[in-house]
Amino acid sequence: MKKILLFIIVIPNFILAQVNFDIRNVNWGMSIKEVKNSEKYLTPSSGQNNELVYSKIELNEEVTCKLIYYFSNGRLRQLTYVVYGPKDNNSRVTPEHSVPISYKINKVKFIFEALIKKQMTPFVLGWRITGTSGDTDKKLKEGKIDDETINLIQTELNRVNGDGVKISYKNERSWASFEIRHFKKEEFNTWLKLDDDYYNTYLWLKISPSIEVEKELKKSEF
Repeated sequence: MKKILLFIIVIPNFILAQVNFDIRNVNWGMSIKEVKNSEKYLTPSSGQNNELVYSKIELNEEVTCKLIYYFSNGRLRQLTYVVYGPKDNNSRVTPEHSVPISYKINKVKFIFEALIKKQMTPFVLGWRITGTSGDTDKKLKEGKIDDETINLIQTELNRVNGDGVKISYKNERSWASFEIRHFKKEEFNTWLKLDDDYYNTYLWLKISPSIEVEKELKKSEF
């Protein structure tokens, strides 16, 4: 499928949602048809009863993504971004070649900034190092996305030999969970194909309705 340059389309849709939409240009509870209409510039790469997938979307000149809309009883309940890194030899991740987590964060920093413009704020736990039970710097709990914090994340990952980092953002309507991590030659418990694109994943971002919105959606199903 021909790649579609969405620097003008995707990022403004993040910001546009500040006023009219929950995320991108969709609202929680939309039907599959409504979501398709909202993505009129894109063609689904696959679709089943409970999901709608758009692949090879260029977010900017360096990173691409896969969009996966999930539905329950025909209504939108989750949006997942699988964001892939650059494909140049120095930046592309493979089982034999890795790049620092701090590098990945900097490449997807614009996504964090777009959600912050939607009045999303870090959850109280802030940045969490995965793959270790050791204590990390308390400054990470502030959940900032500035250069000092990004460098601190890398320092702590190296110190405790962590697998990656997680952080959650929220506003009144939505909950967003970010995950950025290292990869091993063998990965388990993944729903993505173990190919070069998988290992070159820079970010998983899952966005779902807040508890309050989810309650309202369940009421409307009766």
